[in-house]
Amino acid sequence: MSAYDSPKDDVADDQKQKKIEFRFCKECANMLYPREDKTLGTLTFQCRNCQFSEEVGPVCIYRNELSNTVGETSGVTQDVASDPTVGDTSDPDPIIPGFCTFCGQEILCPTCGDPTDGGQYLEVVEDEVVDGRYEQEADQEIMDEDDEDDMPA
Repeated sequence: MSAYDSPKDDVADDQKQKKIEFRFCKECANMLYPREDKTLGTLTFQCRNCQFSEEVGPVCIYRNELSNTVGETSGVTQDVASDPTVGDTSDPDPIIPGFCTFCGQEILCPTCGDPTDGGQYLEVVEDEVVDGRYEQEADQEIMDEDDEDDMPA
């Protein structure tokens, strides 16, 4: 019977590699902190309380682990069909009614009564339209109100 590596051993090795190890001073039992020896260009661990220092061998000090979670979801488009925010592309030329940006009413062709082409909007100058009516009608109404105010009660 041959010895096989169990998956539990692999998990234990991975956890051991991710584990952070602390070093302690042999003289005063305080924690050692990493310092750079600029004269020699080496990394040492030094105690902040006493002058004890310990040299470090060739060890990986910095580990950059990048997770690749984007690759797991790229290309998955199963739920796009049920997404209400995605437009319907089955009809190449849908009729989109145009709306007046001033009053919000649907714009219809004066000749045939059909909606205008999608994406075309009609805006009028504020002086021309007051509450969706032309200025002349609004002026007539204002004059009628003035006449009522002048009449004795």
